[in-house]
Amino acid sequence: MTSSRDPLLIIENLTVDIPVASGILHAVRDVSFTLERGEVLGIVGESGSGKSISSLALMGLLPASAKRAASKLEFAGRDLLAMSDDVLAREITGERMSMIFQEPMTSLNPVYTIGRQLTEVMLLHGKGNEREARERALYLLEKVGLPNAKTRLEQYPHQLSGGQRQRVMIALALMNEPELIIADEPTTALDVTVQAQILRLLTDLCDEFNMAMILISHDLGAISRTADRVGVMYAGQLVETGHVKDVLEAPQHPYTIGLLSCTPKMKDNSESLLGTIPGMVPSLVGEVKGCAFANRCAERQNECLHRSPPLREFAGAMGGIRRSRCILKPGWDGEAKAEGLDVAERVNVKDITKTGEANVLSAKNVACHFNVKKSLFGPAQVLRAVDGINLDLRAGEILALVGESGCGKSTLAKLLLGVEQPTAGHIQLDGQDLMATASFERARRLQPVFQDPYSSLNPRKTIGQSIGRPLDLHKIGEATDRRREVERLMELVGLPRRLYHSYPNQISGGQRQRVAIARALIMKPDILICDEPTSALDVSVQSQILNLLLDLRAELGLTYLIITHDLSVVDYMATRIAVMYLGQIVEVGLKEKLIHDPSHPYTRILLDSVLKMEPGEKIPKTEIGGAFPNALAMPSGCRFHPRCPLAIDKCRRVAPELGTDNVRCHLSSEISSRTTEMVPSVSGVEKEVPA
Repeated sequence: MTSSRDPLLIIENLTVDIPVASGILHAVRDVSFTLERGEVLGIVGESGSGKSISSLALMGLLPASAKRAASKLEFAGRDLLAMSDDVLAREITGERMSMIFQEPMTSLNPVYTIGRQLTEVMLLHGKGNEREARERALYLLEKVGLPNAKTRLEQYPHQLSGGQRQRVMIALALMNEPELIIADEPTTALDVTVQAQILRLLTDLCDEFNMAMILISHDLGAISRTADRVGVMYAGQLVETGHVKDVLEAPQHPYTIGLLSCTPKMKDNSESLLGTIPGMVPSLVGEVKGCAFANRCAERQNECLHRSPPLREFAGAMGGIRRSRCILKPGWDGEAKAEGLDVAERVNVKDITKTGEANVLSAKNVACHFNVKKSLFGPAQVLRAVDGINLDLRAGEILALVGESGCGKSTLAKLLLGVEQPTAGHIQLDGQDLMATASFERARRLQPVFQDPYSSLNPRKTIGQSIGRPLDLHKIGEATDRRREVERLMELVGLPRRLYHSYPNQISGGQRQRVAIARALIMKPDILICDEPTSALDVSVQSQILNLLLDLRAELGLTYLIITHDLSVVDYMATRIAVMYLGQIVEVGLKEKLIHDPSHPYTRILLDSVLKMEPGEKIPKTEIGGAFPNALAMPSGCRFHPRCPLAIDKCRRVAPELGTDNVRCHLSSEISSRTTEMVPSVSGVEKEVPA
């Protein structure tokens, strides 16, 4: 993507120090890189590695107490270090350098319309009048693919979906035609279909406007398809940089190798558990001695503990200079080491437990409808969140429930847990009506693991108190027995007993998720319903949690329903998959069949949208017509037909049933019989869909 040999951005020896209660936090340490016009640089690494702070340092958005220093900090030939905060804000930030923040809902002002927030960016920088700013806003909203752009200008952020809000954030960043965009985890919370569209949109805009981009992400698949070069950050430093194909296919730093071993890979036929990186990122408060990665590194040598590793430079196979901050010399065959790590942890995942034939949890024609009012005095409309679901969970299996946000997955989970009552149909636990089962029995048999453990843990309760709370509520055992059981479970899920008296804010995200799992296990349930259990976690922590869930299944004979939008996690974990769309199940099948030969067009498009780690390959063009529809205005006939590239007239008129092949589609038999060469026609057809 590079179009010029003149660097747009030059950073040399950037450091950022932030005073904290316990001393000085060295958030960024000696970071150096250049960026050319039209180039995309991917930055990867665990939370707390300094990715976002280093970018905020460029834009002058650091906390007031932070201290920034560098040998050189130059943008488009201008010295950023010599600029005052006022000049930087007026002439660079928001005009020539823009940022797309991670969570658009918290970045957009909830009381201003979309149009006001977009036009304000131009007007504040004196780039035009009200009419010109509005025309620019409308042009960009159309450019980023937001339907009904003129109407959206008058709407507020809460009236848009997550993907639509992210598109507004991109338009916001482009209002003043910047030369550099910094995208900080722009697709973390988005569905796989929207993620592919957003990343392809960003790369297309970089090509069209000759913009450079720094893409911060923990998704190595997205980085491999988007970036020209990649930088791996750890403990405030860049530990490896180079061409994306060189770094991801022949990593040289042990940390990069560890990250790659932790990443689930779609259609990977190996039977091994994911690799893991032991330990945690060290504290950067005070002096950091030796190599910051030494306490977690399998290649650690004695000098790593006492001496900072050298930054070695060597030629990359794809051209350009590669750098690795490690005592190991280039060519030590890190790729072979990664394979060795995989073999060392090899187990037969499929045969950990046998899946039984008995259905332990069943939903029969289950519906859950809500009455929704658009205004205080207006008529109520019916929201069909779940509409006629038939689904069985078999003993010992891992059933994955997938689908876009808003399709009803979490509502179905609440119904299966007995938290919500169905409007119609019934749910059975071991053949008995779930709602007629005593609440204690439901709690003993069924337990949830929520998406965000931080918000589901009481900040005023210690870890031990949170885990043991169900035992206290039901008065199970004596106090000493309850304490012993909590400590036993902490050990089982890999939590040190010393954390018993710690609070949620004193432990890491991965440890909080382990607390949530331990709390779910305290009642010795048979079934865990896990709602996005790893979506907010780093890839290194995600691998630990996924491996833990598999280990617990083997040891305790658990049955799982896992709700997720990450199809690589589904491919790694699941024995069976159910695909949900707009309140209905559209396809159910064994993982091997559904992943490799899906029969529903929606399932095919979901799978085609997955950004598998293939360095140098483009983002797949898997256009799915329109946006996810409003559940208050169900389409006639097949609910997927307005977005389906294969829809025929019958699809618009007649609603398909879930057939004996477990596929809800009029064309399923034809799709299943298509040859591999014909498959791209499902996702490659672009189609105009009425808004």
